[in-house]
Amino acid sequence: MELSKTMTLTDASGKIFEFNQLEVMQNFFRTERDFWKNKYEMLAEEGLDLPSYFQIYNQFENALNVVATWKAEAPSWDVNSFHAQIDSLYNSYFRRNSANWLYSGHPFLTVWIELIRKSSKMAESFLNCMTKKLSVTGHDIETFSGNILAYEFLMQDDSKIYKRRNAERETFNALRSDLRKKRDDLLVEASDLQSSISIWKEGKHKEINDWQESNINRANEVAIYQSNTFHERLAAWHENIDRLEKTYKEKLRFDSPASYWNQAASKFKTQGMLWTLALIFVALGSVTYLSLFFIAWLTGLSLPIKLSTLEGVILFASILSLIAFLVRALSRLIFSSFHLQRDAEEREQLTYLYLSLGHETEVDAESRRIILQALFSRSDSGLLNKDSAPSMPGNVLDSILHATRRSGSSS
Repeated sequence: MELSKTMTLTDASGKIFEFNQLEVMQNFFRTERDFWKNKYEMLAEEGLDLPSYFQIYNQFENALNVVATWKAEAPSWDVNSFHAQIDSLYNSYFRRNSANWLYSGHPFLTVWIELIRKSSKMAESFLNCMTKKLSVTGHDIETFSGNILAYEFLMQDDSKIYKRRNAERETFNALRSDLRKKRDDLLVEASDLQSSISIWKEGKHKEINDWQESNINRANEVAIYQSNTFHERLAAWHENIDRLEKTYKEKLRFDSPASYWNQAASKFKTQGMLWTLALIFVALGSVTYLSLFFIAWLTGLSLPIKLSTLEGVILFASILSLIAFLVRALSRLIFSSFHLQRDAEEREQLTYLYLSLGHETEVDAESRRIILQALFSRSDSGLLNKDSAPSMPGNVLDSILHATRRSGSSS
């Protein structure tokens, strides 16, 4: 996003930076903040007395927090409002802090930071030469050394003093290395031998401890696994045995009812067949008698029952009523027998259904109550009171399956 006006920053060395894009300015602020914050934290851990340049990261941090809101708010600003925001940012964080900020890209910062570790006076003298082009006068060697180092840094390869100092340093290093060579060799050999022995000892101890710990952990894991497996199988065996015992007990308990309902179904079937034969016999006899009586009446033969008399009509009507009563009674007996036969067969099948459900799933108390009520509830005997099929086991079976599913889901 383009800024409404150019924002200009100047550091302590007089280096000028101009920004016309918001993103470029944000990236610059972020780079400066990270650099100085890192240097401040690193040197503060060493307990050094740091100049104010290192705390400039706070100003960049605050400026970044302000600029972060501009992208969302800037579209609603006019030119004057945008100018005011930029001026406010500069006045709040940079106008009074320009003398306390050094651009992180200056090549002399590395040397200056190293000098801070050695001497604050040396570092101050060096920085004054680099930023203000001023040589600090003083009678102490540290200030003078800072000036010399600034001169060497500025002159680089043209500095003869720099070359002489390097030669002197090389000579001194050669003498020191000659004096300490033999001692260093002995110390290195002794240190290497001691380190090798310590490493070998620690390695062996670690190998033994790791091997022992590994074996203990493996043995514990195997023991836990075998214990868990055994307990799981034992629980499954107990559950299976309990289910089989329960199923067997239920089978023994319901064997007699199942046998009873089987025999009852056979008995009612036989009765139904006998009543059917009786109905057929009565129907054939009645049809034959009425046919012969009607033919004789049409041909004018002499009949024992005179339909021309009141007594004959009443007697004939009584015979017809008797035939109708017998047919109706036999029909109801037939339906009653077959009804009871079907009822007994369904109760027998319900008994086996209960046993199969008890073997495969857990039958709760509600399902058991429904089944027992259906098995041993009173059924119509003799002539049917209602001409309808029994409601069992359709509704009962639905109730059983519903109760069984509910118990299975709750468990």
